[in-house]
Amino acid sequence: MNSPLSAFLIIIFLTSFLACTFYVRTVRADGWGIYIRVDGSIDPPTAPITTTDNITYTLIGNITANLDGIVIERDNIVMNGAGYNITGGGNRIGITLANRSNVTVNNMNIIDFVVGIWLLDSSSGNTLSGNNATENANGIWLDYSSNNVLSGNNVGNNVEGIYLSSSSGNTLSGNTAVANSVAGIELSSSSNNSISGNNLTNSEFGIRLIRSSSNSVSGNNITANSLDGIYLYDSSNYNSIFSNNVTASKRKGILLYSDSGSYSSSNNSVFGNNITNNGEGIGLFSSSNSIVHNNFINNNIQFSSSDSANILDDGYSSGGNYWSNYNGTDIYSGVYQNETGSDGIGDAPYVIDANNTDRYPLMKPYVALLGDVNGDRKVNLKDVYAAVQAFNSFLGKPKWNSAADLDNSGRVDMRDIVIIVLNFNKHE
Repeated sequence: MNSPLSAFLIIIFLTSFLACTFYVRTVRADGWGIYIRVDGSIDPPTAPITTTDNITYTLIGNITANLDGIVIERDNIVMNGAGYNITGGGNRIGITLANRSNVTVNNMNIIDFVVGIWLLDSSSGNTLSGNNATENANGIWLDYSSNNVLSGNNVGNNVEGIYLSSSSGNTLSGNTAVANSVAGIELSSSSNNSISGNNLTNSEFGIRLIRSSSNSVSGNNITANSLDGIYLYDSSNYNSIFSNNVTASKRKGILLYSDSGSYSSSNNSVFGNNITNNGEGIGLFSSSNSIVHNNFINNNIQFSSSDSANILDDGYSSGGNYWSNYNGTDIYSGVYQNETGSDGIGDAPYVIDANNTDRYPLMKPYVALLGDVNGDRKVNLKDVYAAVQAFNSFLGKPKWNSAADLDNSGRVDMRDIVIIVLNFNKHE
């Protein structure tokens, strides 16, 4: 066989081989979608999903959905996307869990649906981890669903990244939300949820709470959002906002808002946050909030308020907040700052307006109490319990709690428990 012909045949062989090797099966989900039925069967049976035990289901190809993608009707299963895509073309729902419990959905790429993953009708005890939900109206939506875990998901280029409506007791940790047109995480009429250790960037709002109370917002990195980093609105009360890094928001780092004096967001605790390089550090249009032990650094305007009166210090000698533009001295000490000797507190108050004064401004940035996992400003058995609950977890795992990773090793382990024990019974 001559050389040109041999080379030609080799090229044809390699082209055919590579085409077979890298072919990824793509199936169109016609009708209403692909179902995991209550009895464990897959409908239609030709869908690119495999299972050997009716417990763990794994995608073996991409899905292009005509209406819905995958509808899960069975409890106590794992749906593993194995990195394949479910693409909707702007259609209904990528993955639906209605009144489901103990279902794990992971490693899915869900693209271009009205809702990427939808939990509704009292779905509880489910875990969504390691999924990518992009270019949807809502990346992940929990509707009337409680006690679910969302961890290590990436939600980007949606309208809303993660959206909770009328849902409580959920844990959102270690998720990344980038370039969602409205909010990285939004809660509406939702209470007692934990939002911790998430990275929220380049949306209008990093975290937005509407009519949502008694939630915990902690340890999040909230950066470069076009409006506000954290926004509380319409009677969002009794929330705890602590140990967050809120940076480079164009409008306000944190905003507690009320509409013309009605539906005020009150009795919230904002403490231990680093609020830096924002248009405004914090805006208060609501009263009776506690704003203590925060670091306000290099914001164009540190603080703004309108017809509101709030608590800006924790008394002597606990102190108030650190303000990078405070130019007072620290020569004296004592409740009235008239005793000899410095105490780390400015001798003159930091006055914002007639209703808002930090009587005891800190001279140095506040450093959080080591071992305080739950943010109640004391180290006790509650912190041990929180660390034990997260033991051996790391980013992307359902139990992950960034606040319990006290040594910043990326994992909650015995070293973190030891730190709590060494600081036991300390308080501010």
